[in-house]
Amino acid sequence: MWPSSLNKFIHKLPDGNSRVMAIKIELENHTVCLINAYMPTLGQNSQIGYSEHLDIVSHITEKYSDLTHILCGDLNGTLKTSRKNPHDKLLRAFKTQGKWINKGNHLDSDTFFHHNGLSSSQIDYILTQDLDIVDKILIENTCGNNLSTHVPVFGVLAAKIQSNNIKKSSNSGEKFKIEWDRADLNKYQEKLKETLQENQSPNLTSTELVGNLIYCLKKAEKFAIPSRIIKLNGPKLKVSAETKILLNISKQKHRIWDIGGRKRGLDDSFTQLKEAKYNARKMIRKERAMERKIFYSQLEQKPSSKTFFQLIKRNLGNNKNSVTQVIRHEEKDITCPDEQREVLAKYYKNLATPKDDTNFNEEYLHMCQLRCNIIKELSENYIETKINFTEEEIIQSIKNLNSGKAGDEYGLFAEHLKLADKVIIPYIYTKFF
Repeated sequence: MWPSSLNKFIHKLPDGNSRVMAIKIELENHTVCLINAYMPTLGQNSQIGYSEHLDIVSHITEKYSDLTHILCGDLNGTLKTSRKNPHDKLLRAFKTQGKWINKGNHLDSDTFFHHNGLSSSQIDYILTQDLDIVDKILIENTCGNNLSTHVPVFGVLAAKIQSNNIKKSSNSGEKFKIEWDRADLNKYQEKLKETLQENQSPNLTSTELVGNLIYCLKKAEKFAIPSRIIKLNGPKLKVSAETKILLNISKQKHRIWDIGGRKRGLDDSFTQLKEAKYNARKMIRKERAMERKIFYSQLEQKPSSKTFFQLIKRNLGNNKNSVTQVIRHEEKDITCPDEQREVLAKYYKNLATPKDDTNFNEEYLHMCQLRCNIIKELSENYIETKINFTEEEIIQSIKNLNSGKAGDEYGLFAEHLKLADKVIIPYIYTKFF
């Protein structure tokens, strides 16, 4: 949601639900409560749910009354007086009662454009209760590569975080996967041997020796083992070459429509733009459907741990409702969120409270304590302090490491040591044993 370097200044508040969320932002002269809302869409009797979510926003503003409030998001209602559906009336009454301000000179600009081109409205807002906190608000124009029915709405705050307190992250956002199966073993071992000889220094501490070894292993890896990017810095839409062509056509048609004065209705440029966007969306959805079909086919024909965990990740990502519907407690179904919280609070309190277990084996505990005391006494009185290992034992220990596991905090993997084989053994044996 925000760069990790700002974690010190931004905190998610516990209030709200899956549609209304709030964060606290600590600025130089203000502490802001930013409430992001995706209000329910208009439907039969939808004003009940709409009112409930407006109540949640009001509750947050009352609870954190000492903070400066900003409300933003898709409010699915308009403040423009030209429309008067139930949501619009509720939203305008909410704005007046809460003294919310719609700042800027964009009061007539629309933020929602239906795909049919026949209707548009302003339903995306950045509202505030303090004019001094928001410097400006900007509604973007529609563009060719924006396939959504909404356009972005930007807000610039009039306050800032103290820049000297921000820790700049060294992480570029790109992630790489080392392709161990494509490693050039001879190059890796030769480079490692060369690097170890170049970086030999006497009188190094054990910590410095470990750091030197890690440096040599990683330098050899960069030289002899290829890697591929698995995550880029920023969102990237993965599409085929054919879809890229359709997206470019959509962008070009939008440019023509923009130059022609953004005419709607039966205008040729607008009709061509709608058709181009439709074709691009259709192809993207087709590719997504094909990708899902191939994935599930592979899952059925060649099941593996990798595809199983991919399935779990997909299901977690597609979860549209993070709210627990029902909790079964003492033969009763509890649906009220307040009652659910009480049940969970009692459960975790009971779980954290120490209790005497009637089945606890006191004799086994006594034997464990006795063994610990014997081991402690033997170690204190043991004169020989050096533990002897042979090179064969070190080699065998390295071979027993599990491949395919995540690296440690230094980016070192089991494969670094396994591919090094006997090249690294003399260094480890002479330096550490």
